[in-house]
Amino acid sequence: MHHLSSTLAATQLALAKEQKISSFGALAAAAAHELGSPLSTISLAAKEILSSLSPNNPLIEDVRLIVSQGERCRDILVELSHSIKEGPEQPDKTFPLSALIEHAAQPHKLPHIRLVITKEAPGSEPSFYLTPDLLHGLGNILQNAFQFATSTVRVTLRWDKDSIEAIIQDDGRGYPPALLPHLGNPQSSQHKDNSRTGKYLGLGLGLFIAKTLLSQRQAYVHFYNDGGACCLIRWPGTMRVVRSEKKD
Repeated sequence: MHHLSSTLAATQLALAKEQKISSFGALAAAAAHELGSPLSTISLAAKEILSSLSPNNPLIEDVRLIVSQGERCRDILVELSHSIKEGPEQPDKTFPLSALIEHAAQPHKLPHIRLVITKEAPGSEPSFYLTPDLLHGLGNILQNAFQFATSTVRVTLRWDKDSIEAIIQDDGRGYPPALLPHLGNPQSSQHKDNSRTGKYLGLGLGLFIAKTLLSQRQAYVHFYNDGGACCLIRWPGTMRVVRSEKKD
């Protein structure tokens, strides 16, 4: 009876997790559908305003920001919709964490920026199931790193029995100090990014979505500066799916 009770509890927990993931997918699908129309309207209105402004108008940078962020929202919604329709990519296959990082970075790589992945842990490497939400969350953070890097994006991987960590760092100028407390949260106002590129940083929607998706997979996400902009992603050690075989 004790064995049956434990099995029932494990089954109920698995069903609850599956229901949460299914509900999240339904919410994302609804958001993609409902937001598509107003985003198109905002984009059209912003482009019309932009075309009517003179090149020296002080509002032109603000309107360009609205147009670019609207297009980015549209791209994110399209990607989410595609992931939902297609379902998890290779859901029964696991990838070493380094291969998962490489896969997530592939669409965002730039010819003049190197990706360097370093493993700072003994023993076999943890592996994860390849799922759209995990890929999209990691991809958004890597995209940000490639966008602001000068020459290198460095990913440092560490793991032990208690935790699994991935630190994504670019060699740019770092996050603006005023924005650090708000990164990963939806921003209610726009900020000018004088410390990195001198251009508008935007609303941080990509980092907000990345943090939300990774949190769904039990990850702790923290943004900070250490030379360049850094993002620490930490999973509990229990997130390890399989351990790769050691080579003799």
